Amino acid sequence: MVQIPSDTGQHGAFEQLHGFASGQQFADALCDRVARFHGTAFRAWLAFLTGDLDASTTLARELLRRYQTALMPDNAGNQVQRIVARFALLAVAGEIATLQGITGWQEGTAYEAVQICLYAWLNERGHIANQEDEGVLAQIKRFITAHQYSRFASWDGPDRPLNMAGFRRVEKDPLTGEEHTLFHILPEGWREMCRGFSPVRAARLCLEAECLLPGSDGKYQSQVRLPEIGKARVYPTHLPHPQYLSAVSRVLKKGRYRVGQVVHADADARFSVPL
Repeated sequence: MVQIPSDTGQHGAFEQLHGFASGQQFADALCDRVARFHGTAFRAWLAFLTGDLDASTTLARELLRRYQTALMPDNAGNQVQRIVARFALLAVAGEIATLQGITGWQEGTAYEAVQICLYAWLNERGHIANQEDEGVLAQIKRFITAHQYSRFASWDGPDRPLNMAGFRRVEKDPLTGEEHTLFHILPEGWREMCRGFSPVRAARLCLEAECLLPGSDGKYQSQVRLPEIGKARVYPTHLPHPQYLSAVSRVLKKGRYRVGQVVHADADARFSVPL
């Protein structure tokens, strides 16, 4: 079940009241119309679909392809892709019904409404990866944040904690001069950190999120010379700050456009598939 936040910040669940004095009056009017006319639009919709099933199916498929392409965030996980497909299908139904004069809306209204709901859901979700993938990165971040001083030895200092998970080393960016901490995580510490998940999968996700530095051989582990230990294989890791979070921000900014500019770039080609 997709949970979509409904507060628009203006009139509760409603963005506009269509001439009514309050959201309550508008809601009451909607309930009255639904009670009196429910099913009317659906019968007209079915009559259109069955009037020329092949043509309406072709049109729906073409619009679904366009809408999925326009709505899909870059690098979306499988779960987000499935949800976007469901939103796109709703937009298809609304736009075709509008084309047939069933809704009384302007062209693009259904798509734009779906777009607003989708971006509200993405914003509430906070990322475009699969929930399980986000959970891996969140768990790693929690571990490092909670134990960065108690389980990670200082690279340059004398402290060597019991049950050590690795080393922490403060490095300076050669370009910006900014300091950041790199955690050289030992294999046994990595397995503990990823408990409940595949360590290999966790490493892949961290690499994709650009918080794991790969070895020169392209593997997830790097061989480094650790203080007092010597050469050892470790997972060089920054505190995760997954790139898909900024991707959501880009998607939301991208969403401030009219549907006609995205789906119907050529005004003469709108709904060009014949009915």
